[in-house]
Amino acid sequence: MVIGWGKCASMLGWRTYNYNLAESMTPFAKLTTWSHDIPYLARHNFVGISLESFPTWDLSAPTIYLSLRLAYSPFADAAAILDDFYRGFYGPAAGPMRAYWDAVDNGWQSLPTESGAIYSVHLVVKKPHVTMQPPGTTITLYGFLNVKVTAIIILKTN
Repeated sequence: MVIGWGKCASMLGWRTYNYNLAESMTPFAKLTTWSHDIPYLARHNFVGISLESFPTWDLSAPTIYLSLRLAYSPFADAAAILDDFYRGFYGPAAGPMRAYWDAVDNGWQSLPTESGAIYSVHLVVKKPHVTMQPPGTTITLYGFLNVKVTAIIILKTN
């Protein structure tokens, strides 16, 4: 569809969501998605993107930062943008926080569909073993949260 529309018009816009429609109050990341999709859209004559977002920096900070930076410079180096974000936003805790957000991103990327609309329900219902939270994700994220809290305590005591 994107390629076809790109051949028909010289300037297109894309409207999308920057959060999970089905559950907007859990950690959410689209780092892999935006690193691929925004440059892809730009290569096919999409000159604007409307990213409906919530100001939930605690739940999706790197996703918000990356998507906005790429919206203005779609061919920028996404990895460098994220390096800048983690270093500037988390300081000495950048390493553990990057690992945490990468785990969140990997969890969402591993799902067979993005939840939030009736159009994808059949993909989950046909596969009863599929859950909207991949096995091990909760345990993995709890481990990262413990690392994050430890890093913050160390920073405040030194």
